[in-house]
Amino acid sequence: MTETSFTKWYSHVSGLIKRRPQLNVYTTVDYAGVLAKESVYAFTYDVNAQSNKAREVSLGLPFRTRSYANGDLFGVFSMNEPEGYLRLYIEDAMSRAGIPNKLLFLALSQGLQVGRVSYEHPELDLAPPSPETIEQLLHEQDQSYFGRLMAKYALRSSLSGAQPKIIVPTHITTERTNKTSLLTPSVIVKEAGKEFPGLSLNEYFCMSVAREANLNVPRFWLSDDATRFIVERFDRDPSGKPLGFEDMAVLAGLNASQKYLGSYESIMRIVNTYCANEAANQAMFERIALSALLKDGDAHLKNFGLVYEDPGSEILPSPVYDVVCTAIYPDLDRELALKMNKAHTFPSTDNLIKFAEKFGVQQEFAWEATNRIERAIDLVSEQLSQDTRFKNDPNKTLPRILTILRP
Repeated sequence: MTETSFTKWYSHVSGLIKRRPQLNVYTTVDYAGVLAKESVYAFTYDVNAQSNKAREVSLGLPFRTRSYANGDLFGVFSMNEPEGYLRLYIEDAMSRAGIPNKLLFLALSQGLQVGRVSYEHPELDLAPPSPETIEQLLHEQDQSYFGRLMAKYALRSSLSGAQPKIIVPTHITTERTNKTSLLTPSVIVKEAGKEFPGLSLNEYFCMSVAREANLNVPRFWLSDDATRFIVERFDRDPSGKPLGFEDMAVLAGLNASQKYLGSYESIMRIVNTYCANEAANQAMFERIALSALLKDGDAHLKNFGLVYEDPGSEILPSPVYDVVCTAIYPDLDRELALKMNKAHTFPSTDNLIKFAEKFGVQQEFAWEATNRIERAIDLVSEQLSQDTRFKNDPNKTLPRILTILRP
């Protein structure tokens, strides 16, 4: 699409949303209701949703006949607003036709949205974007490849975070039965970027530690040239059906700009509220301990979440995602993103155990989990030191990580 044709297309789509600022909202089960922008944002459930809890859009927005109203997008919907590098890229691409409104972001995410809630504008019919193959994503050596991916998929992506990342559909066959299915197999592709050199290697190392320590992780890959980190989406089941996902900012009633508020104690309390079982507490403790032991200073509220099939089903802590050793970057402070024990200081193992005990995680399990993660750090470090992608890394990412973790 040329720049002129893109501007015309975007102006047309933007005009549709401005003339009729409302979206039909679906869950994986059926039509849920209408989201509209009036003087405020309003969401109104379809009356038929009353008899089926699986039509509810969020744990925090149960069915009611009265509309929900808010000055900003409700949390479960705002998760589908792009942030950081991606948002700046989209706004720059659209600058000739005016800054997009939030409903437009949601409408464009159709089929690739985060979680089980999808959106359609009554007058907008979007063709599914053509897919890539995992082989292309892993083996392409052209330095302009990620830029081409951004141009192709950025408008349809809906991801938070500062790092360059997009949702890329892949060649996996999934039957689409009707409009409420919107099943588009896809992965998340991240690029290291110039601001944080070696970031893809860093995340691959940290996720490998999580996997070796037997934490719940999605499948993930590192490209041959070590510039792209690719991760399977955990908000999809094996058939491609979207699962419910809500991050801790949403569950705490906060927006994306407030993701550094709160504490790891508040995350554990949310898990106790929605999951209320020992296994969930243990899993979330493992995830928090992983970030602490890997010196991940960006483990904020949006990097933890809960997954479920629908609001009436079992609710579980999400798999591990977005974990890196931030302490190797000199421009970032070497502190926790959130408070633990009323402080931002990275905790000692003893303090992690005390933290665990406050939420019913037995001392024996907490010690075993922290030891398991520490052993995984050593084993993965040894394994990846022989990996050509790490050996040829001009940024010496692995030695820098080990300087921090094993001084």
